[in-house]
Amino acid sequence: MMFPTPMPSESRIRTSSPSEGERAGRHAMESTRVHETYCSQSGVMMDENFPTQKASYSPTPFSLQHFGAYKIESPVRAAECTTIPSSEICSSPASQSPVLGSHGSEVELASQSHASGRESQLGSSPQEMYEHLWVGSPPLTAIPEERAEDAANEPLLNPSSADVSKVSTVNYEASVPGDWSTPAAMIHPIPSDGPLSNPTTLPIPLPLQEAVGVTSTDPNASPLESFQNSPGAGDNDDSSSVVSVNEGASTFSDGDYYSDNSSYTASLLSDVKNYSYENGRRYHSYREGHYVLPNDDQEQDRQDLLHHVRNLVLSGALYRAPLGPDIQRALDIGTGTGIWAIDFADSHPSAEVTGTDLSPIQPSWVPPNLRFLVDDAESPWLFNAHRPFDFIHARDLGGAIADWPHLLQQAFTHLRGGGWIELQEFEVTLKSDDESLRRAPVLCEFLGRLHQASEEFHRPMNIAEGHRQRLIEAGFEEVRDEVFKVPSSSWPDDPIQKQIGRYNLCSLLMAVESYSLALFTRVLGWSNTQTQVFLAGVRRDLKNPRSPYLLQSSYCLRSEAELWSELGLRIRLPGGCFLTCLEPREPSWITLLLSSTSEALHGPKVVINMAIGMYKALAISSPQVLTMLFCTTYEVLFWIESAVALTLLWLLLDAIYQLYWSSLHQFPGPKLWAVSRVPLQLSVLRGYNHLDMTALHEKYGPVIRISPYELAFNTPGAFQDIYRARPGGCFLKDRTHYLPPANGTDHLVCAVDHSVHARQRKLLAHAFSDRALREQEGLVQGYVDTLVTKLHGEIEKTGSEASVDIKQWMNYTTFDITGDLMFGESFDCLKDSQLHPWIQLIFKSMKALSFAGVVHQFPLLRYLSNFLIPKEVTHKAKQHFDITAEKVDRRLEARVTRPDFISALLQNGVREGSKGPYTDGEKTLSRAEIHSNAFILIIAGSETSATLLSGCIYYLCTHLQVMHRLVSEIRRSFLKEEDINFRDVAALPYLAAVIEESLRMYPPFVTSLARVVPSGGSMIDGHFVPGNTIVSCHHYASYRSPTNFSSPNDFIPDRWLGQNARFTGDRKEVLQPFSLGPRNCLGKRLAYSEIRLILCKLFYHFDVTLSPESINWTQQKVHFLWDKPALMVRLRSRFAANEKQRA
Repeated sequence: MMFPTPMPSESRIRTSSPSEGERAGRHAMESTRVHETYCSQSGVMMDENFPTQKASYSPTPFSLQHFGAYKIESPVRAAECTTIPSSEICSSPASQSPVLGSHGSEVELASQSHASGRESQLGSSPQEMYEHLWVGSPPLTAIPEERAEDAANEPLLNPSSADVSKVSTVNYEASVPGDWSTPAAMIHPIPSDGPLSNPTTLPIPLPLQEAVGVTSTDPNASPLESFQNSPGAGDNDDSSSVVSVNEGASTFSDGDYYSDNSSYTASLLSDVKNYSYENGRRYHSYREGHYVLPNDDQEQDRQDLLHHVRNLVLSGALYRAPLGPDIQRALDIGTGTGIWAIDFADSHPSAEVTGTDLSPIQPSWVPPNLRFLVDDAESPWLFNAHRPFDFIHARDLGGAIADWPHLLQQAFTHLRGGGWIELQEFEVTLKSDDESLRRAPVLCEFLGRLHQASEEFHRPMNIAEGHRQRLIEAGFEEVRDEVFKVPSSSWPDDPIQKQIGRYNLCSLLMAVESYSLALFTRVLGWSNTQTQVFLAGVRRDLKNPRSPYLLQSSYCLRSEAELWSELGLRIRLPGGCFLTCLEPREPSWITLLLSSTSEALHGPKVVINMAIGMYKALAISSPQVLTMLFCTTYEVLFWIESAVALTLLWLLLDAIYQLYWSSLHQFPGPKLWAVSRVPLQLSVLRGYNHLDMTALHEKYGPVIRISPYELAFNTPGAFQDIYRARPGGCFLKDRTHYLPPANGTDHLVCAVDHSVHARQRKLLAHAFSDRALREQEGLVQGYVDTLVTKLHGEIEKTGSEASVDIKQWMNYTTFDITGDLMFGESFDCLKDSQLHPWIQLIFKSMKALSFAGVVHQFPLLRYLSNFLIPKEVTHKAKQHFDITAEKVDRRLEARVTRPDFISALLQNGVREGSKGPYTDGEKTLSRAEIHSNAFILIIAGSETSATLLSGCIYYLCTHLQVMHRLVSEIRRSFLKEEDINFRDVAALPYLAAVIEESLRMYPPFVTSLARVVPSGGSMIDGHFVPGNTIVSCHHYASYRSPTNFSSPNDFIPDRWLGQNARFTGDRKEVLQPFSLGPRNCLGKRLAYSEIRLILCKLFYHFDVTLSPESINWTQQKVHFLWDKPALMVRLRSRFAANEKQRA
């Protein structure tokens, strides 16, 4: 999208045939203006509609400062100034565009440059001043003290030719004469509710009035429009030529002061917008001639189009740097139209974002945390070094920067330790995987001439490949160079690449003129006509569909692995297969380098592509290359072999220690598991950890060592010792066994701190109390009745019997219930007879969560998790959390009075804010805490209940005698459906036994909950366990252990009735599917009530039989939860046709 900026209405004074004296006067003022820009680079900020000026000290021989919201306290005195007639203000000999000038009552000041403590006289040589201004002089030093006269007490400006005129501050109602002197006046802010009581008029040299177009000094002149303050950010200590184009109130407050109205600021706006026009294109006026790209609407369209191309290439990402969520300040150098800065500010609303450019072409409507400054990045930066940036971004600066080391050194100085700088550049060259470039001779000539002209201009275009070395030399660490192939037309077969090519072609067709017109006409001396004819041939080659050119875009970040050799060869490992010769010892190195780079392709087969490139290079190179390559390869292999050998030696010594000297060496278990945690995590990844743990306990006993620092138990005593409350406090959770919450705020499951858990549990307990359960019964009844109705509908579709996936229908019901209780709205699964897309996302994420949990166990993999875990997985997890937060927020705002989880929480209100200190007596949860817990509750309250119901139905269908007994109990106890309720279903003994046995045979939570033994060690089931050991009880392995249950693999509900002596030896207290102690499941009562009600109504209405395809349904893997296939059953209504209609 374009953000058009209206053309400025100001006119500028132009004269012809300047004399030598006139040029001298003009050059003196222009040179001092450059000096002032150097001394105060980024303070004054200007909007095209709302100009403002910073009120601060400026070390200039004379200055005019208007402070609409400040007062001047120190006395000042008049100084004489040299008169220069307005006719002597001439245009620049370099660009034939005027240097100074404005319109109306706008005023621009020129400060006089000083060198070696002496003043620069206005009568200096014109040639000397010309070189200082247009060729470029060394940085000028700041004036140590501002004075109106030199060491001989003589005025700095010649008094014999001086006229002094007074210009009133335009926003004052009266003009009170005031003296003018140095040092500068002290500036103090005045409260916004009180006017300035003593406005001051300051004198300004008459020739400057004439030069800049001041036409009236009437103190009653109409005031300028009142301007709003622009953000300051506390970056500068001096006034500056920087211009802000933001509207609205300031969002950056650092103690910087800006005047509401300033003629000086208005003059700067007029000057920077008095653009230069050349060959039909518009160019910057600020730093005129230093930048060859135009800034007109056509160029702005091209920049926005190129921004879209980058978005497509990077899959919508704005940057590649691994920025954290706590970024505070960001800088965008060369922001152009500001589109990147706007998108970045929108995506990081808590960060202060600054964009700099040579022209105020950015839009006025921008995010409140964004400001734009007119600034030259090559000038000294005056941002506050005590407030460094977290992220510095720059792109497409090829042809704009003359001194890259200086720029990067300034960036290094102003970047926070641990911060990131990212340079995005397109290589100004075209490449192809075949011989396509040979069919584009005009295009190849164009690129050569473009490089030649930019080198002669001392601002080279093709700088992308050198960024990496520049960053290293500037002191940056962990530099990465990522390269992307970008098609230049729509030739690729891949639809995404084809789309990128279409947009990129449009951008290239516009870019050939933008990049070359000024360079060819100014540097190469071509005419406009000659250039346009040449560019027509260039565009013809670009549009040739038979020429699939490729553009490479380099992103210089921080972090890359390298292999170095004394011969000067650097092999970049990640992101591609490039060879870079640091210091070529022989010409053959260059041949090897160029051939390998051009022939090797990017992609997953990096090693193969590198080998192909090396082979082709050797085929055309001298024998010396083979020798050098062998030496380099030998060195690399030597160091690799050494590293591998040392690693293997360390692993061997550690294994010996773990087996014979570790504090856990006396506990039994497989040897390989005792020396490494890899076997355990592989077992988890395979999905068979529940079976492996059961087998290990049967082989090694009730306590086994399953990793170098972890023990597993399966006894009732261990459950009590590990999870119950202790006098000295419970065992803490092990953070490595729990994934961090998506929003960084701990929830009930992952909270390690007991005080955090206890506080949240106390507040959440209201939603699961007996009273809440009674209030929620009607809602649960409604959804269970809907389930029955829908199942009757399935039977009616086929006649007397229906085959359904009962697992899915259990999911529909439990997710609808939990969604309504959690968010105040159903997922409509029962209504639509299908899972909500969000719930499908949850099930698809389970395997990814299991993988993420394994990665989280290893410190190195945890550090590399951003690279190991596919982006699609992290995107889905974030999407899941975002949907949860959105639904919670909508429910919180709805203020529904009906009973549900949120209404119970709202009894004490909601504490706004994501985090923050709290007290033990805090009676509210923060919004972030509700988001985080809702993320867990939606799974814990839905999937686990559906899992148990599915397992129970399966075991009932495979044990017909048990099912007939249960059906008989249900139908005998309830003569009418209306009699089935929470209270009465809880009184059915055999139903309770069936549910307990189902929990034992098919527990919804299969694995274990890890805890950490206190540092002093502790006794667990008669075993002393050293401190800091990870301990747990595996649910499935404990419930299937023959030491705990007789016939552990048989489904026998009678064992829970206490009527059969065969089961008197069963250790039933080991069954803890909802855990125990202070961290047991809050929703246990609701889950039991829901499960009893669904089973009763299901078997009250239907006869259920198992379909043959689901006979082996329990042969499942476990990835965090059971990987449940479809559970197909046949349903038949127990009622006659007329009764079925009534039901």
